[in-house]
Amino acid sequence: MKKQSPALLKKRTESLIPNGIPKYVRCYDYGEDGTIDRYTVCYTGKAPTIRSEHGPSEYPYVSLSGNPFHPQGFCQHGWNKEHPCDLVNGWPTAIGRKSHLGKRILFRDLPKDCQSLVMQDYKDFWELWDKKD
Repeated sequence: MKKQSPALLKKRTESLIPNGIPKYVRCYDYGEDGTIDRYTVCYTGKAPTIRSEHGPSEYPYVSLSGNPFHPQGFCQHGWNKEHPCDLVNGWPTAIGRKSHLGKRILFRDLPKDCQSLVMQDYKDFWELWDKKD
């Protein structure tokens, strides 16, 4: 990516992460039933790095435990072709409702470490880092 001006980077960041919440993610909680991949986050937008590296019709997701950075934690990324992995009959599950991924929750309801990991991914996908080239 070309180097961005600080003003453009700020404008893009405010547009893609309004009020500190990533705009193109949907979060799910499978519940406390002992599963290691309790949380799933689907990235839903057409980010520049996703399009250039994986094609225009692939969507990333991440499955993670509540402590993804811990040595015994869990974090695994995957890619779904054609549509985000959370769609049921072409539609995402409403917040508070259950699907095959668990109950849909708000980003702010994820544990802090999960939010941090998702934000790192999101900034990479959307090239929201201040690159010093």
